[in-house]
Amino acid sequence: MGILSSVTTTAPNLPPRFVMYAPEKAGKTSFGAQWENPLFLMTAGETGLLTLIESGQVGPTAHLPSSEENPTGFLKWDDLTDAVRAVINEPHDYRTLLVDTGNGAENLLAQHVCDTDTEFLGNWGEFNSFGRGERRCAPVWAGFLNLLDQVRVRRRMAVVLLYHSKAKQFNNPTGKDYEQWKPEGYERLWGLTHKWADVIGFYGLRVQVNKDDKAYKEERYLRVQPSAAIVAGNRYGLPDEVTSAPNAVALYRAFDAEYRKAKARGVTARKWSKEEFSALLTRKGKTWRNALSWIDKSFGTTHLEAKPDFASVSAEHVALYAAWLGNQPDAPPPPPPASPPPPPPPGPVPAPAPLPAATDDVEGEDRSDPTTGATRTPTTTAATPNAPLNSTTAVAKPTTLTTDPAPKPAPAFGRRFTAPPAPGADVAELLALMHQLDLSWPEVRDRAEGKGEEIAAACGIYGTPGLVLPELALSLRNRLRTELEVRVAEKKSRAAKRAANKAAREAVAS
Repeated sequence: MGILSSVTTTAPNLPPRFVMYAPEKAGKTSFGAQWENPLFLMTAGETGLLTLIESGQVGPTAHLPSSEENPTGFLKWDDLTDAVRAVINEPHDYRTLLVDTGNGAENLLAQHVCDTDTEFLGNWGEFNSFGRGERRCAPVWAGFLNLLDQVRVRRRMAVVLLYHSKAKQFNNPTGKDYEQWKPEGYERLWGLTHKWADVIGFYGLRVQVNKDDKAYKEERYLRVQPSAAIVAGNRYGLPDEVTSAPNAVALYRAFDAEYRKAKARGVTARKWSKEEFSALLTRKGKTWRNALSWIDKSFGTTHLEAKPDFASVSAEHVALYAAWLGNQPDAPPPPPPASPPPPPPPGPVPAPAPLPAATDDVEGEDRSDPTTGATRTPTTTAATPNAPLNSTTAVAKPTTLTTDPAPKPAPAFGRRFTAPPAPGADVAELLALMHQLDLSWPEVRDRAEGKGEEIAAACGIYGTPGLVLPELALSLRNRLRTELEVRVAEKKSRAAKRAANKAAREAVAS
C-alpha cells in the first residue's frame, strides 16, 4: 500500500489548547478554576489559587505541587516537566490541565538553561547577550509544548496556559507605531506558543459611563479575535468578543456556551457518505440495526420498525451517532482461520466400525411393569452396516450436534455503557449520559418538567436533544451528571455495606 492510501479528510475530535492573558488580579485563576475537573500546575510565586481556595472564592481544586510540601509553586523546570509526564502516564480522571502561569514556566526554563548550559554557567549577562539565551530556550520550549499536546491527544484533556499581560509598542511598518496588549514573556518563546494555541483570549474589564456621569455599567469581556490593540485569535469561528456580568464565573460560562456551539457546528455539519459510515460500523463491530436503535433511543424515532435505508435517516442524527461511536474502542480482530487437518497416512483404508445396536431404552426410565411388577427388558435390534434406506432393519440414528444460537451483537447503549462521553457539543455528551443512565428522551424531558426552568419549555418545543440549543442542553447535561453521581455513590455504599456484613459474618464464624 502506498502513502496516498492513508490520505484522510477528517480530523479527530480533540479538546482545545487555550491561552488566556489578563492584568494582575483580573480573575485569570478564578476563570481557570471553572474548567471541567481541573488540575493546576503552579509555577514559582504563582500561588493565587491557594488564597482563592482559602477564602472560598473557588471550591476545592486539585493542584501541584502540594500546598503543604511546597506552598511557593514549582521552583525547578525539571519538576514542572515531570508533573506533566505524570499527567500523561499515571491513572487519573482530570479533564483539564492548567499551567499557572505560562510566563512563570518560561522563567523556570530560562533559569534552567542559564544554570546548566555550558555557554552560560549561571551568567545572566551572557544569557541576555544578543538573545543567545532565548535561542537556546526555544527548542526546549517546543518540546514542552509537544508534551502538552500528548496530554491533549493521549488523555483527551483540555490544556490551558494562563499568562500575565503587558502593553508593548508595536512597530507598524505601514503607519504610526502604537501600543498593543499581549502576553508577558520571552518573544521567541511566545512566537512558538502563538502558533500552537487554538484560542488566544485577552480577559479585560470594560466600564460604560452614561452621558450624565451618573450611572455606569461594568462587564467582563474575553477578546478572541485579533485587533490593532489586542493580540488574540481562534480556530473555532468564535465571535469577536464574549461578554458577561463582571465576574470570572459568568465569563467562563459565556465562553463555554460559545465554544460548545462552535464544536456542535463541526459535529453536525459533517456529512457522512454511506461508504464512510459503513466502514466506521465495521471498524467498531456495529451494525446498521445498532445505529437505528441508538438513534431511536436518543431522538424518539421509530426507525427499527420502518427499517429505512441510509439516505432516509437524518444526516444530523447520523453525525451525532458517528461522533459518539468514534470514541468507542475498535472491535477486536477476527480470530485466524483454523488450519486444515493433516492428511491421513498412506496405507490401506481401515474398515468402518460396526454401528452400535439400537435400543428403545431411555436413561432413567422406570422399567417395571405397572401390572405385574416384573422388570422390562429393553428391546434391542441389531444394526446392519450399509442397510438400504427402505430396509425395515432398525438402524441407530446418528447423534445430531447442536450449537447454541449465535450471540446477539452488544447493544450500542444500555446500563453497561461505560465509555467516556464524546467530547465536543453538549448535545453529544447529553446523549452519552442518557445511554449511561439507560434513559429515553421522553424520560429525560420528564426530569425537566416542573423545575421552573427555561429548559422544560424548550424541550417541549424542540422535541429531540439534537435540536436543543447548546446552552439548554448544558442544563440537562448537568442534571444527568448529578443523577449519575448519585447512582454511583449509592452503588458504592451498597458495596461497602455488603463488604462490612461479610466481614462481620466471618468474624462471628471464626
